[in-house]
Amino acid sequence: MPRFLAFVLGVVVLTATGMTASADPPDPLAEYTAQPVKWAQCSGKLSELECATLVAPLDYTKPAGDRINLTISRKKAAAQDRRRGVLFTNPGGPGGSGLGLPLFLGKSELAQVYDVIGIDPRGVGGSTALNCRAAPAIA
Repeated sequence: MPRFLAFVLGVVVLTATGMTASADPPDPLAEYTAQPVKWAQCSGKLSELECATLVAPLDYTKPAGDRINLTISRKKAAAQDRRRGVLFTNPGGPGGSGLGLPLFLGKSELAQVYDVIGIDPRGVGGSTALNCRAAPAIA
């Protein structure tokens, strides 16, 4: 009986102080998902767009490990009063830049109501270059 009483008192103290015995651990990706996007005018052929660089973990299973930069672009929705959200585009691949896709889609109906986002995937253009080791020969 004394163990049960100690347990109950512990729960009462934790509850009264606003603490819980099963607090969620911190999100290891929070620093990436909460980072602000700092948009600035793109250069060259993409000067009609805004560009930004985001930081991402090289390996999402090791978020405290190596980091990479990813360059993204944006064309804001033409009809801001009817804006419905964001459309993220993917250039496919391998090896293709997607920064210009918002320009390509800029006259479409989608671009009227969505901010269109392009990306240079890892290893392409303004994003962190790939660093591949040679694969061993297959015998």
